[in-house]
Parts: sequence; C-alpha cells; structure tokens
Amino acid sequence: IPLELAPTGIAAPIEPDEPRGPIVRIPRAEVSEITMDEVVRDAIRIVTIRGRITEAFKGETAAAMLRGRVILDLSDVHRVTSFGVREWLAMFGSAKDLSECYLARCSESTVNQLTMIRAFDGGAKLLSFFAPYLCQACNKPFERLFDVELDAQEIASVSPEQVRCPRCDGAGKFDDDPRSYFAFPGAHARTRVPDDV
Repeated sequence: IPLELAPTGIAAPIEPDEPRGPIVRIPRAEVSEITMDEVVRDAIRIVTIRGRITEAFKGETAAAMLRGRVILDLSDVHRVTSFGVREWLAMFGSAKDLSECYLARCSESTVNQLTMIRAFDGGAKLLSFFAPYLCQACNKPFERLFDVELDAQEIASVSPEQVRCPRCDGAGKFDDDPRSYFAFPGAHARTRVPDDV
C-alpha cells in the first residue's frame, strides 16, 4: 500500500483505488544531529536519513547500510554543507554491495544539491521530492510531494499547479523558480520504477 504524508508528517496508508490528490505537509522543525534508521520490507532496505549532512555524516561508515536494493528517504534532511557533499559522495563511492538505489521524498535541501551537483544522486533513481509552496491566505510555507512518474507531465511543463494549504485550506502557490527547481528530474523520469519499489 502506498504511503501518504499527513499534514503532521506522519505516514498513513491509503488505498490504491482512492483518487490521488497532491500530498502536502507542514515543514518539520530542523534537527542538527544526523540519524540513520533502516527497515527491510520485501527485500528492499529503506534507509531514513534525518538532520544535517555535514562532515559529521561519515560517508564511509554510512555506506554499510547501503546493501542490495535500497530506498533512501530524505524527507527530513534539513541542510547539506559542502563538507557534507564530500561525505555523501564518499558514501556512494564506498557502497560496494549496493545493487539498486532510489531517492524518495527528497527535501528542498537535497533537491538543491541535485540541481547543483550532477553526481549527487550517486547513480540512484529519483522517485519523489518535496517542493516549497506559500499559502496566499495565511502566508505560511508548506511543501508538496511530487512523484517523478505520476506527476511527470506537470514537472515537464514547469508550471506547477496551485494546491490547498494544510493549515487553512487557502490557495498555495509554488514558492521558487520552477524552471530551475524542476531542472533535475527529467533524466530520472525515463526509467520505469519496478512495481515492488
């Protein structure tokens, strides 16, 4: 069953037959310490990374979690420093037992790195990413999740639709330059994602 992020940031199952609307969330508070958790489901390792990716990330050590088929959940990565980029790339360079890798729910911070540094994806396929929105009614920021396959037309058009604010239900407008923000997912959209992923 696919997961939908509720406004609280808690993942909740949705039925496959339900109509899919845009998934939105209120940004979480920043966490400075970096944490990595893993869970294995149907032979796919899901690694969730939270916090700031800095020199404290230790990419060679983190590479031990990248074995077999892996989905990296990056929804709570709040910042990536230049030293963090080095460690991130070291992680992929040291992951000798990695057969497939996917990036899911990429935060705005990781999207910025994907647009600036071509090798930042480490050869992984992008599944989904969050994009910044601003409510026109309450003037508060929130995020919308884009699925690279399901939202491919909207991403390619570089004309993101308005969505409803999770706080007040007001109209939310995309809060960045879509031509630069959507510059990276094109190549990732060409490869079909396996059903089990």
